[in-house]
Amino acid sequence: MPFVDGLYSFLTATAGITALTGSGASARIYPVIAPELGLNSALSVTLLFAQVSRQDIELLRETVKRKTEFEFVALAETHSAAHELADALEAALDRYRGAMGAYTCDFARLQDISDDVIPDTGTYVVTSRYTLTHTS
Repeated sequence: MPFVDGLYSFLTATAGITALTGSGASARIYPVIAPELGLNSALSVTLLFAQVSRQDIELLRETVKRKTEFEFVALAETHSAAHELADALEAALDRYRGAMGAYTCDFARLQDISDDVIPDTGTYVVTSRYTLTHTS
């Protein structure tokens, strides 16, 4: 199982996030790519995430840790709803240490956050980057 699956399990089990995105089969949390969001329909609150880089930390030619950078995108119809999801993500993930599926996250850290709006649809976007150090 790739680390991204462990991260997905963590996100879908975090009450502060699923309270906004929904849970179970109807959860609007998507790794890498989302289904057609129907930008002219009710968007609700959606979280997308993708791995953007990975660095192996080696000791005696054996990979012992990985530093993986992820970008998360919170999408919502209102500025406050997009920020509410970004805040829930930060509360759950920033400085987190613990299990993520079959992996152990040694440390997660928020690196950057920015917001924007998609003019054609009026969709608000909050993008945040996190670095997660984890066992391989």
